[in-house]
Amino acid sequence: MSITKHIEQAIAELTMVGEKIKERFYVQPDSNDIAKLHRQYHNVKKLIGQLEEIKTELLPPDDNADLPLPRLPDEDYFINSRKDMGDKAYGVLEVDSRFKVLAGSYIALSVVDNMYDIVKRLRTEYSLFISDANILTKDLVFDNPGQAARFVTGKQVTGTEEWKTPDGVSLREYSAKEKIKSSEVVSSEYVFKKPKKISLFNKLHEVSSWRDVLIIVCDSVYERHPSIVLNLPNDNRMNSKRRATFAFERLGIKVKPVRLSCGIWVEANQSAATTMSICHKLLSICGYNKGTLEIEIQ
Repeated sequence: MSITKHIEQAIAELTMVGEKIKERFYVQPDSNDIAKLHRQYHNVKKLIGQLEEIKTELLPPDDNADLPLPRLPDEDYFINSRKDMGDKAYGVLEVDSRFKVLAGSYIALSVVDNMYDIVKRLRTEYSLFISDANILTKDLVFDNPGQAARFVTGKQVTGTEEWKTPDGVSLREYSAKEKIKSSEVVSSEYVFKKPKKISLFNKLHEVSSWRDVLIIVCDSVYERHPSIVLNLPNDNRMNSKRRATFAFERLGIKVKPVRLSCGIWVEANQSAATTMSICHKLLSICGYNKGTLEIEIQ
């Protein structure tokens, strides 16, 4: 049996395990083991995702296929065009701060000796997707812009400075402007106002407080992306070191904890701006844009 077949068999068996864990959760939703079941389910889904990635990486590109040209997206993209590189590389900032290098990008031939071990390892693992002409034949996603920039250039560089928009704005400047713009919109539109209705995933919900908005958004997203929501207590993007927004246990929330339908706890005592920030961030992690959630104000 080939390695790919072994991986497919493992994925099928893990999927069955995940379904059994879900059955236990629904049979005994008030069990003291609910947090343990959530973690088990998340770990199983994480393993399945990792195996799917390995399976994809084991499939070599078609040697007879023409080398791809970069398919530049409609949204903002970034270019790495160092003078010491043979050509340009192109990338897109993902919703979770990861960075995607697009197929058709030029990859520098050599890597400096003092390069981070993880970048050297990625160069080896992804060598199947770098043509003899040093062109990337498939989109690759990296943990952050710096890792992507070092992979592309083979040098110890700073990603937020290396990647620039077509008009020369660095990723660092771009991110700062977008953050300010986003916070200004949220602050001016919702502060000192009460919500009346929300529309999410083409479904209308009546609400009377920002607490209602947060709970409905979390529960609605859970129906579509259970593994992401169940992992929110472990997600550093949704929790600060000083104060948790989501927790597996009631004691993990300092102020007015509320239990969501999936069993985890959330701090529901949030301002309008913070509530909208949490909702937008959660939707973004799941791949949706801010327009997915519409608010009608009283």
